[in-house]
Amino acid sequence: MSSPNLPAVTGDLLPVPVADPSRHPAAVYLARLAPGSRRSQAAALDTVARLLTGDDDRNAENLPWHRVRYQHTQALRSALADRYSPVTANRHLAAHCVVCSGKRGVSVS
Repeated sequence: MSSPNLPAVTGDLLPVPVADPSRHPAAVYLARLAPGSRRSQAAALDTVARLLTGDDDRNAENLPWHRVRYQHTQALRSALADRYSPVTANRHLAAHCVVCSGKRGVSVS
């Protein structure tokens, strides 16, 4: 899947090494999910990482979640709404928002 860079994204989301995987925000989020939900939400977070960076090799593990800002989230919201059904877009966006803030996400519709 080819994903062009979103307008709000610059070089601030370059990969960073993961010092402690047990404290990585995506890993912590996925660990608290039921086993049946982990795979789909991990795939959603990988999609989010690719959309935010335009890099098909990017995934949730190497995205610097602490650097994702409001403008990234708004660009992501638009991209998800353009590409997916509202239910799927909202699921992706909710996972993104929980990982970034630890709170419930926003919806695209």
